[in-house]
Amino acid sequence: MTQNLNTAQTCCGSSANLNLTDHIEALLDYERNNGLASISIKNLTSYLEQFNDHLAEHPVCCLKQVSTDLLRNYIIKRTEARSAAIYVTSSPQ
Repeated sequence: MTQNLNTAQTCCGSSANLNLTDHIEALLDYERNNGLASISIKNLTSYLEQFNDHLAEHPVCCLKQVSTDLLRNYIIKRTEARSAAIYVTSSPQ
């Protein structure tokens, strides 16, 4: 299932894609300093990096362009990938 994403919106006047790397690092530092468990940091890092990669595939230049359709598309993509991985690992040999 593919969602149509509204990419015609502009909010920053830039054609550069949004990159959350610096924000991700700042959030992870904050969470580490506030005692979040290392396994949670690892999982959070993975989820945020995957979302950042997803953003790189779409012409989004600022947070205002992160729409519900874009988030829904990402969730569907993650769910389908996880379902496929579960199916592959649980199928009879």
